[in-house]
Amino acid sequence: MKKRTIISISALSLLLAGACTKTDFQSQNVETLNPQSATVTIDLAASTKSVVEQTQQQDNAINTLDVFIFKNTDSSKGDSGELDTYQRFQGDDLSSIQLTSTTGPKVVCVVANSHVDDFSGVTKIASFKELKTLLKNEMIGSFTMYGEVEHEFELTNRISVTLTRFVSKVAVTSIKTKFDGTSYQGQTLKNCKLFLINAYGDKLVFNNENGTSPIILNQAALVEEDVNSTAQEGLLMDVIDGDIDGTGHSTAHYFYTYSNETQNISTSTKVVLQADLNGVTYYYPIMINQPDYGYLPENGHYGVGRNTSYSYTITVTRPGSEDPNIPLVPGAVELTLEVQDWSVVPSFDKEF
Repeated sequence: MKKRTIISISALSLLLAGACTKTDFQSQNVETLNPQSATVTIDLAASTKSVVEQTQQQDNAINTLDVFIFKNTDSSKGDSGELDTYQRFQGDDLSSIQLTSTTGPKVVCVVANSHVDDFSGVTKIASFKELKTLLKNEMIGSFTMYGEVEHEFELTNRISVTLTRFVSKVAVTSIKTKFDGTSYQGQTLKNCKLFLINAYGDKLVFNNENGTSPIILNQAALVEEDVNSTAQEGLLMDVIDGDIDGTGHSTAHYFYTYSNETQNISTSTKVVLQADLNGVTYYYPIMINQPDYGYLPENGHYGVGRNTSYSYTITVTRPGSEDPNIPLVPGAVELTLEVQDWSVVPSFDKEF
């Protein structure tokens, strides 16, 4: 059974600080009206950063934390979820951080590695729910993560918040040909590249839902403007060095996208191998985690789920499609697919 544990946060030490105060958090004053205020200490387990190659440390890196504490909405009391406390923490050492909140029912929202620089417009939980994260801003070593929890703040509290990445990882770890006994025996795949199409490009931070007009990157085809728009080179496309034959290409290629749990063939997210075979350009679109493309009921979902890793090996046995968004004829490729909840990332404890 796969486990989906990403980041656990526990809150450490909410201490009575005295009478009501007005606290300044990053150019934003929040009036604390509850009868008691408290100091919040957050202890963070080590999160290392690597800049050499894609590693688990990079997948798990936490460079900034934006912590929002909202008064828990209770319409019967006229409460509309006002922001009680906000602060951003950043730097190489996030092992111990502090902020101030107040007692009473709260919603704690934590965003790691946010690419939003200005939260001044967030004054209530309703405005927080309108925030979006954009795939084009995601970078290896700085993936956006989010988690929330409701809690009744007393003088001393211990809570746990689970943070999960918005992106999912699509890997192609091996490509080879198997043309034995066909007219293509001895031929190689040339001018090869891999890319994602129909990659969802934005999500609402609060609930990972699509907006009213979702952004689709590389919609139905490789779009140079979309590929060049990403902060991380290679996020959506990678060129393969050299030809591919029966001995295989074993360099792993990694791509990233937001969730797209659909069974619709035309809009499903696909990883596409483009290659020239005998002077003709063909496409091998692999519908990620769909029937006939590696889906199994135990995978738990169709398509791309949030914070999930999909790892393919591809064996090409015949010519592919003439269009990157048109499904392959049966038997054009042989596939293996491994679906896993993305690896556990460091936990950190908080006491409120």
